[in-house]
Amino acid sequence: MAKLGQTFIPSEIEDDGYVGGGGPVPAGKYLMQMVKNEMIPIKGDKGDRLNMDFQILEGPYEGRHVFQSLNIEHIDFDARQIPLKQFKRLCEACGQELVDDGDQLLHIPFYGAVIVRKNTQYGDQNDLTNYAPYGKQKAPAPRQEAQKRPLERSQASQSEAQASRSQGGASGGATRGDRSTSQRASSHSDAPWHRQ
Repeated sequence: MAKLGQTFIPSEIEDDGYVGGGGPVPAGKYLMQMVKNEMIPIKGDKGDRLNMDFQILEGPYEGRHVFQSLNIEHIDFDARQIPLKQFKRLCEACGQELVDDGDQLLHIPFYGAVIVRKNTQYGDQNDLTNYAPYGKQKAPAPRQEAQKRPLERSQASQSEAQASRSQGGASGGATRGDRSTSQRASSHSDAPWHRQ
């Protein structure tokens, strides 16, 4: 038996119909901000994904969350082009010119275009398709350690990188999966989402 320590009277609780969760928010434009982000490895050692958690700041869905994942580092050059363009738009909406850490985008309001994607396995889910500045976002002074780099690697450097990954285990070198956490963290300094 679980004693509540009080007498609960359901009729005294105001009920506006919202109890959290309840599926995705309707498609539309919402004022929101990023509240959390993390880089995680993609299955099969194919790169890294940026997982982001956005919170709606106003309106009837205030406090609800929308999640987005972008494969901003991927061994397949083509597979990362759309995510990089999306991340570029997010950075611009937040007024950031040079980004070397996802935390630079935390708690900066912007407008997000939210859609509902059908998903028979997990239920319908929200996704962000575009971003726009909220008011006049002023870019902060560039960080000292951030350097402008070209957004795309040449086809030759892509081929070299893929060849070195496939030969890493055979030549005794460390493969991506063998790297320690500190090596993995330092490798993000060369990730294309840091490039301009």
